[in-house]
Amino acid sequence: PAISILLARDSALRSAAYLTAVYAAQWHFFVAAQTDMQFVVSAALVSIVVVTMFRVRIVAEVAGFVAEQEKLQAQKDLIESQMELNQEIKAFLPAEIYERVIDQRTRKKTTVLQAMDEALRPRLKTVACLLSDIRGFTQKSKDLHGFIYNGAIPNIRICTETVEAYRGIPRLIGDAVIAYFDDRSPETLIRDALACGFALIDANRQWNALTPPSENVRRFVILTFGEAVVGNIGGQDSSREITALGPPINLASRLDPVTKEPALAEILGPESLILSRTAAEAARFCFRDLHVVEISLVALGIDVRDFPEETSMFLVPCDAHNTALLSFQTESHNEEATSATDSKEYAQ
Repeated sequence: PAISILLARDSALRSAAYLTAVYAAQWHFFVAAQTDMQFVVSAALVSIVVVTMFRVRIVAEVAGFVAEQEKLQAQKDLIESQMELNQEIKAFLPAEIYERVIDQRTRKKTTVLQAMDEALRPRLKTVACLLSDIRGFTQKSKDLHGFIYNGAIPNIRICTETVEAYRGIPRLIGDAVIAYFDDRSPETLIRDALACGFALIDANRQWNALTPPSENVRRFVILTFGEAVVGNIGGQDSSREITALGPPINLASRLDPVTKEPALAEILGPESLILSRTAAEAARFCFRDLHVVEISLVALGIDVRDFPEETSMFLVPCDAHNTALLSFQTESHNEEATSATDSKEYAQ
């Protein structure tokens, strides 16, 4: 009976009932053999109790195993849903903002919305601002299937990816790529912005070398520096607007039309980074050997709208000297930052 009970894998109640039926079926033979019935009853009760306890324990273990598997599956589903949510958030946020949101969630154990609200709360910060738009875009944009699809859109995507590679926060207004760099020391900001500006110029040069003339893109890259309010200036839903407001942004938008002045046509070129006075001062502070060319706007009879104090424009040529200097300084700075991070992680 015990072997058959083990093989049957029935419940505790059915196993006890089966064992009772076996003893009942043998009762006549116990009586005929003149067996002491007290022993038979005692053996029956003990065997029923043992089988019942054995079955209950097995059922409990099986139920515990199933519950543990369900718990693990629930945890797996939760992790997968969180990963999917993170990917959805990442698809709608600049890479730098996304990293800040994840950092908020990790450090403060907040919800996604709470982390986003905190990371995007408007703050006054020192920023470096880059602006670059496509020259002659209005005329060229009439060619929707040629210049727009094959030239402008891929070029804008390359510019956006370049900005994010240097931890910039990009924003697109038509064909113009605007980016700001914040949340770091002023020296680091100007390093990253200069390096990003050089990378944008180089990326655009490579793009034009690989595409037919009809799809070539001509850009100027303007760099300004100063204090601005950055973060979400819109609502808390789909109306979020991540941007920067302040003099550096406004000055960049005012310097852009200045670059179209006929008096500057022979001076400016797409191979130079255009800096405001404050940006040039910050660049010279970080890179004392940087080649910077000052252009007097007063001598050319050019005024910068709303910024009369901007009497000069500064060019940083993307020549071999400046490129090598900037690359060396940036790599050294990154190595120092990595070393400091490694030391901090080791200490923790």
